[in-house]
Amino acid sequence: MPAHAPTASPVERQDFSLLQMATLVFVVCTGFSSQMVMPLWIGAIIDDYGLSRSVAGSIGAAEMAVVAIVSFALAIQVHRFKARPTVLVGLACLVTGNLLAAFMKDPTTLTAARILVGCGKGIVVTISFSLAAGTSHPVRAFAILNASYAVFSTLFFLVMPGVIAASGASGCFMVLSGVSLVSVLTMVTYPDRRMQGTDMHRISLRDIRGFGVLAFAALIILWIGHNAIWTFVERLGLRIELTPAQVGQILSVAAFVTICGPSLARLIDTRFGHTQPVLAALVVKTVIVLLLVHTGVQWMNAVLVPAFLLLALFMLPYFMGILSLADPAGRLAAAASAAMTMGSSLGSLLGGWTADTFDYEGLGWTAATSFVIVIAMMMRVASRLARDRAASGSVAALETQP
Repeated sequence: MPAHAPTASPVERQDFSLLQMATLVFVVCTGFSSQMVMPLWIGAIIDDYGLSRSVAGSIGAAEMAVVAIVSFALAIQVHRFKARPTVLVGLACLVTGNLLAAFMKDPTTLTAARILVGCGKGIVVTISFSLAAGTSHPVRAFAILNASYAVFSTLFFLVMPGVIAASGASGCFMVLSGVSLVSVLTMVTYPDRRMQGTDMHRISLRDIRGFGVLAFAALIILWIGHNAIWTFVERLGLRIELTPAQVGQILSVAAFVTICGPSLARLIDTRFGHTQPVLAALVVKTVIVLLLVHTGVQWMNAVLVPAFLLLALFMLPYFMGILSLADPAGRLAAAASAAMTMGSSLGSLLGGWTADTFDYEGLGWTAATSFVIVIAMMMRVASRLARDRAASGSVAALETQP
């Protein structure tokens, strides 16, 4: 889950040393490691443990749901926690959960192990993001985190197919546990300072404009459709006779090009408004998912998967801009990560059920339907946003009259 810079209240900000920032980056990427390679371990447990696609999807959904719940609960009271000991608890959950998952082969115990991983991920990411938001240049800090996430994902997708080929799902989970254990060893240089509270209770929710709530709901549905495909993207490659190594290479390229998504959004900026670029990207993404599930051509899969992932990251800055316009206090923007994680959880659940019931072609139509719904919602957001700006302009004109 890529990071964004939440709005922080005015506080005394302190920057990290180079070593502290490197440690923060490594710990965050450790927290996200199981999410990075989720399509690979989902495929591995289907093959190794004989699980159905719906059961495998529900296991991934359980992990993601716990991440969202823990992140939201912790974010509200984040100022009450000390960074280093809290993150150590999260890393202990990651190490233990991944280690247990390596030995649990029935759905119930494997789900319990992945839930423990979800708890750890929620703790590690929430505390780390709060620390990054408290620096004097939070946008720069989150840009470094986003770029590092892409680099780590690229490396994981290159390495993990070989690990799974040699040791199966157990080997994958053992590697994830080992990486988390390395993070524990680096905690001596992790920043140790108290986070700032958000004071959300002091601001009325009635101050949030309606188009922001609609855009927030659209963001959840977008991630439902996105993760319905992403969870099983490895399966889509194998079904057209790509080797696991080739699938890993395609996913590695896809992870690396995600850096270009926010960069492209920054280049275009808002010269076409906040909603027009999103609508255009949604139309293209809808076409991509339908081609992806129907094509039997390997080179087309190699092109479509990176484009599919890039468009999601391209749209995110525009969604964050809309949420910030609707709620300058930053509550919608701060809750966006939890919303996307919950959407991802629902997407994994829906995707698994759909793939079992209607095969992968049905999966594509399910995702496409989600994107069409988001298109309709964003057209409504565009209308409300234009009306709101027109009203604001009229008020401003009246105020400037003599």
